[in-house]
Order: sequence, then structure tokens, then C-alpha cells
Amino acid sequence: MLNGLAAVAVEVGALERAATLLGAAAAMVEGQGNDWPPDEAPHFQRSHAAAAHALGPDRFQEAWSAGRHLAPDQAVSFALAALPVEAGVAS
Repeated sequence: MLNGLAAVAVEVGALERAATLLGAAAAMVEGQGNDWPPDEAPHFQRSHAAAAHALGPDRFQEAWSAGRHLAPDQAVSFALAALPVEAGVAS
């Protein structure tokens, strides 16, 4: 679900949020000792590339790292929080 919400965040221009969600999702997948499911991997890669390109390496890495350090329950709370107004997007 975090991967899907990251894709939505990319589409609406909430790129730091997307990078944070992607970092959290990656940490969860790795923490379970899994690889991305074949149907999810392309979405993850597309969102990752879009957010990284738009944010630049430093901003992307900062948000990605923040997501990777969230506990699973924190990541879910972050994902479910209202989308902040950024890039002209209403919550």
C-alpha cells in the first residue's frame, strides 16, 4: 500500500512525501527478507525515478532516509495522514 500511495504522491506533486513513502516501503520489503513482487516492482521503480529526478539527489536522499527509519506503524500513520498542501495540491 505504501508503494501505491507513493505513486499517488508523485502524480499530485507531493514528491518529498513520495520519497519518504518509498523509503519506508523499501525498508519493509527488505526487513521481511523479500524482493518486490513482480507486479509492484515497475511501479516502485517508476515512482522512485520520478521523485529522485524531480527532487535531486540531496532532497531525495533526505526524504528516502527519513522513510527508511520509520517503524512500520509510524510509516502507516504517515501514509494515512492528510496530504499537506504543497505544489498546489489541496489536502
